[in-house]
Amino acid sequence: MKPTRKNLYHLLIGLAIIITIAVSIYVVVTGRRYFSNRTMRQIGVEIKAYGIWSPLIIFTLIILSTVIPPLPIPISFLEITAGIIFGFWPGFILIWVSQVTSALACFILSRKVGKIFAEQIAKSKIVSLYKQFIEKKRALAIFALRATMSAPFNISYFAGLIQMNGGEFATATAFGVIPEAVLFVYLGTLISAHIRFRLWYVFLACMALNYVPTAIIILTKYLRRNKKRV
Repeated sequence: MKPTRKNLYHLLIGLAIIITIAVSIYVVVTGRRYFSNRTMRQIGVEIKAYGIWSPLIIFTLIILSTVIPPLPIPISFLEITAGIIFGFWPGFILIWVSQVTSALACFILSRKVGKIFAEQIAKSKIVSLYKQFIEKKRALAIFALRATMSAPFNISYFAGLIQMNGGEFATATAFGVIPEAVLFVYLGTLISAHIRFRLWYVFLACMALNYVPTAIIILTKYLRRNKKRV
């Protein structure tokens, strides 16, 4: 079979899915060792050692992790680290600016450069349901998915596929990323203050927020299909 552009898209999508599943399994199996207050303090020390460059490092890593979805750098790590190093308000502003900038970068890339690739991904049945939701509710959908942290993938790419105004997308994103930034930066301030809590369970809850909506969508479609057959 000759290699075609369509086959290449399917291969890349398959690799992205495999990497995502592998990373998720790895996190669940071994994550307790790494998703700990002690580990986060150590990461904070290492990034803080770069001095005035540490904000730029966090900003760059968030951009890369957002623009390259399979890149296994948990953004929540970086958000917590910002809270540990800079405190709440400076950390929040850094994360908020980084998140909005990275979302806009994906939006523009999808619209200008990677539209064909993003459209191929959007053909997935599960992904297409989220895309339909964004097409129908537009800015409200962007805000809701971001504010509830309930999308298991980067919705900015799919927002770029529809006729959504850039300002509309930016506004929805700017308000939508606030809850996530507040939550993880605040956790970072608690860790820096050596306040004890189970960070591992927080990450498990966030993973559930990512995948539960998708599971509900799959279950709903399955039940509807069986009901029609009856």
